[in-house]
Amino acid sequence: MLAAKLTDKGQLVIPKCILHALGIGPGSELLVSFESGKLVLEPSPSKPGRKLGDWLPAIQVRSMPQHVDVAADVEGYEGK
Repeated sequence: MLAAKLTDKGQLVIPKCILHALGIGPGSELLVSFESGKLVLEPSPSKPGRKLGDWLPAIQVRSMPQHVDVAADVEGYEGK
C-alpha cells in the first residue's frame, strides 16, 4: 500500500505510479465518494484522462517538399 500526502490546501498528492496506471494527470477529473469508511477516487468516465496522442504512435516527418501547389492539385482533381 502506498501513502498519499494531503497539503495545507486540502489537495491530495497521489503517487506517480498510481497516476500512470490509471492514465490520469494534471487536469483529469476524478469521481470522489466515501464508502464504508473509505475515501474512493475513480477516473471520471465522461472525461477520460488519456488523450488521443497517448494511444497513437508518434508520427515523424522525415522530409517534405519545399513547395506544395494545392491549387494545381485541386484543379487537376475537379476534371476527374
